[in-house]
Amino acid sequence: MTNFFQNKINKKYLKYFLVLGWISILVSLSFNPFKFYLFYENIDFKYMTKSSLFELIDISRGLFQIFYFIILLPITFILLKTKKIFLKSNIIFLLFLLIFLIEVISLFKTDNPNINIFFTICSLNIILTLFLFKNFFSETDINLIFRLSIIFLIFLLFFFGFKYISTAFEYGNSLYSAWGIVEKKANYQIPKPTGLSRTALIIFLVLSNISLFKRPFDKINHLIMTLSIILLLLLSSRTSIFLYLLYILFYIFYFKIYKLKDLIILLSKFVFIPIMVTIILGLLQNIYYSKVINKSDVIELNSKSLNRDYPKIKTTDNSEFTSGRIDDWKNIIIRNKNFLFGNGVLGDRYLINQSASNVLIYKYASSGIIGILIFILISLITLFYAYKNIFIEKSKSSPYRFLSSLILFALMMRSILETSYGVFGIDFILFCLCFSLIIPNKNSYESK
Repeated sequence: MTNFFQNKINKKYLKYFLVLGWISILVSLSFNPFKFYLFYENIDFKYMTKSSLFELIDISRGLFQIFYFIILLPITFILLKTKKIFLKSNIIFLLFLLIFLIEVISLFKTDNPNINIFFTICSLNIILTLFLFKNFFSETDINLIFRLSIIFLIFLLFFFGFKYISTAFEYGNSLYSAWGIVEKKANYQIPKPTGLSRTALIIFLVLSNISLFKRPFDKINHLIMTLSIILLLLLSSRTSIFLYLLYILFYIFYFKIYKLKDLIILLSKFVFIPIMVTIILGLLQNIYYSKVINKSDVIELNSKSLNRDYPKIKTTDNSEFTSGRIDDWKNIIIRNKNFLFGNGVLGDRYLINQSASNVLIYKYASSGIIGILIFILISLITLFYAYKNIFIEKSKSSPYRFLSSLILFALMMRSILETSYGVFGIDFILFCLCFSLIIPNKNSYESK
């Protein structure tokens, strides 16, 4: 059977299998495994309706992940027998596997719902898929997966972003506060403003460094980048906006854009034009809303705005300014009785019934102090290679490695105020994909 996987034709089929598996991982985002229970109790195949058919399609997103894992795991073991794998190139994969093992054991030792193991299965699918790509295929193949993932994120951003904008126009509120209304109107889970703004930030980082679309469609890159900045500003996540501004400063100094003409062109693309569009959209919202409620005069701009009203530091206590994060962190630390190995995946939900909004606090809740130490090691190794690609190798680094290093820096900074890449989700997918690209590998089957 080993020879089966060594055959070049079958290796091509294996690549197709992994690409389809990766697409199934992306499609499974936001799936709630508790739907397995509801589907089993309520579905009646004798009387299928449009609603039940939609539920069947929805439940298949989760089932595909389980089936994919059942096939992927033995394939991985078989391929491991065909060649020697170097520890240095795969240390992060192994460290993540160790964390997942701790979280699975801890999950079954507490009252944390066992169904949450689904998120561990999804995370393992990501790790194993990228492990096989990194060790048995070329870097070009990982670049393909990267591009495929970004195109998927672009679709998500515009699909949900325009839902936010239409709802904000209809109800006369900001995009940040429109989330509850959007989710109530939809029959599926809607990404929160902080998550969607993160997606906008990533797309901005990508398209400011590489072109996804070649001629004659190259202008689409600039259009998508501009729209992503506009949505980033409108969604009003403080963390994303801070990283957006920080990146612009980095871009100016790193690429030495000091001439006034070049600086004005850059700021026009990255700042001035997107801000002008957000102002125009705010004015249009006021005009539209004033007509809807039959007012002859336009409502004052500050009374109905697409932009969020940010809490002020001077008039707000620390807990409110941080959206309650500090209190959540304290509660997790106090309530976590399994401080050594944690409470299993989604340990923060188990302890306080909501996100920890900090990756280390999340790891403390889910895999304890041991998990924190392993996770810090993962982050330090990643930070070392990201720094090396950006500031030491510079021109020697490929565009994808440079870009991946930037994304890793952004995710690590974001993890201070969000769970980020600590749990299965877009951040985790991007983190694993990017570290697979930046860490050197001398033992892939195909040359780079």
